[in-house]
Amino acid sequence: MLLADMSMEGVSGISVYRRIRTRIGKVGILAMTAYSIDKYAEKASMAGAQGIVGKVR
Repeated sequence: MLLADMSMEGVSGISVYRRIRTRIGKVGILAMTAYSIDKYAEKASMAGAQGIVGKVR
């Protein structure tokens, strides 16, 4: 299981999820974001994440 932020310094979470999906395949990915879940849920899912959670500010 990988818990990864959507916004990382120097790289987007979306590109990381795609790379992991391509190279490793069977690993659970849970995306997390401080921004709108509605805005990023579909993008994260299309990149290979099984779910998305919001950060508490």
